[in-house]
Amino acid sequence: VVIGRAPDGWVLFADTDGDGSLANERPVRDFLAARETFGWATSGRPSPLAVAVNFSGTDTAPVLDLFFDTSGHGTHVAGIAAGHMLYGVDGFDGVAPGAQVLGLKISNNAHGGISVTGAMVRAIDYAIRFARERRLPLVLNMSFGVGNEREGAARIDAIVDSLLAANPEVLFATSAGNDGPGLSTMGFPGSADRALSVGATIPPAFTGAAAGDVVAFFSSRGGEVAKPDILAPGIAFSTVPRWDTGSEDKSGTSMASPHAAGALALLLSGLVQEKRTWTAAQIKQAVRATGRPM
Repeated sequence: VVIGRAPDGWVLFADTDGDGSLANERPVRDFLAARETFGWATSGRPSPLAVAVNFSGTDTAPVLDLFFDTSGHGTHVAGIAAGHMLYGVDGFDGVAPGAQVLGLKISNNAHGGISVTGAMVRAIDYAIRFARERRLPLVLNMSFGVGNEREGAARIDAIVDSLLAANPEVLFATSAGNDGPGLSTMGFPGSADRALSVGATIPPAFTGAAAGDVVAFFSSRGGEVAKPDILAPGIAFSTVPRWDTGSEDKSGTSMASPHAAGALALLLSGLVQEKRTWTAAQIKQAVRATGRPM
């Protein structure tokens, strides 16, 4: 890849077809500014992986980050929350079509997909600052969790609670974990007090049952903490990168959490349109109180 300076900012050129020349390549701008992506592929075939360009740094020393999904998990989760016309099918939408999606990576695939507390904190902090600077309402979704030894005692739980206490308008949905049905299987940060922790159901469309959702066999539940807060569908047919074609059907509390996050986004959208004020605690309690007992 080669970085150059255009009249409207830094651009990237990549030899996407592998012919050894950049003469036939188009400039790719920062995704936040231009919503452009690129990808490497055999000539005449679509790229199996979309790559977004992020530029930071200074006017004289740009810092390049390439953003892409080599797991498929994040793309699938995003489609559940906010997809629109999935696979070109009119009306095949996520829960909150039209919501702006801000993708933030907390796992390093170069090291086996490992996530650390610092990565999660930086992602949450970035999202809060991004929304505040633009005066946008914010729903955070974290389809991630690690099994607890003692529920509610993890350092990331305390940090999440502190961040949400300092930003009372920010909603945070997170997966409960896939270590159920044993007692005290709630993962972190799903055990954070201020988070909306989401367990999973399996809708009858995926079980062949006549009617009624069932609690998913993999859905974790608390024993030391009263979690999860709600249940949502834990299986979905959603978006995946082209390289992951055939895996559009995924299950887990990772899929339940964006169902809830999309619902939270719809609630926030309605509150904004009606010019009402809110706190995340009020909305979280409203969602819990109106859920159907199972």
